[in-house]
Amino acid sequence: GRGVGVVGAWCGAAGLGCGGAWRERVAAAPAVALDARPASERVAIYRQCGAQSYRRSDFSGAAGFYRKAPLPLPPLWAARAGRERERARPAHPSPPRPPLPPPPDQALDLSPPDEERAQLLSNLAACSLGATPPDGAAALLHAAAAIALAPSHFKARVRAARSLTLLGRLAEAAEAYDAAAEAARRRPAEAAAGQPAGVGAEATGESAAGAAAGAEVSIAEEGAASVWRLAGM
Repeated sequence: GRGVGVVGAWCGAAGLGCGGAWRERVAAAPAVALDARPASERVAIYRQCGAQSYRRSDFSGAAGFYRKAPLPLPPLWAARAGRERERARPAHPSPPRPPLPPPPDQALDLSPPDEERAQLLSNLAACSLGATPPDGAAALLHAAAAIALAPSHFKARVRAARSLTLLGRLAEAAEAYDAAAEAARRRPAEAAAGQPAGVGAEATGESAAGAAAGAEVSIAEEGAASVWRLAGM
């Protein structure tokens, strides 16, 4: 498609280093200045490049692409990273921390930029978790910022739970997994509410969303169980 051609051209011709299947499309894709593309296309380009790098386990490269997307991200992850790392050190007592936002009672009407920001922040959390060694403090900052934008974002909540586990904050990690499971349980009703009027369309939406939600609930519940096993409870 057109988006694939654009990504292919820029991953190769602009030296973005995506590699993989995108290289095959470089010759056929139009060479148009990246700055001349609409912001939505530039976001898609950098997300695709980041995804390609992530699949190659190039987590640092993937994070670089995600940060280049032309959507201003909350400065939380940069401004507080040092302080959060200090909290992670056993020698330093940790001050009280505010809890992660609870799942919403109903679907939030997020603007596309907010949805994109939440996804980019969740992706950055995944990159921090995949790094060698994993950076749980940075991952938690990214995931928490994503949750603040999109409280029902399942992957962000799971990544927050994994980050808390890495930081040794096991009770909070279990709570984060429980919140992820609750967010997943509410998804079928949210999906059905967004379907066009009509019993058939609503049933189809509920069925597909219910299957996905069931798988996510299982993931979250298994994560919580693993945390309690780690805690010896």
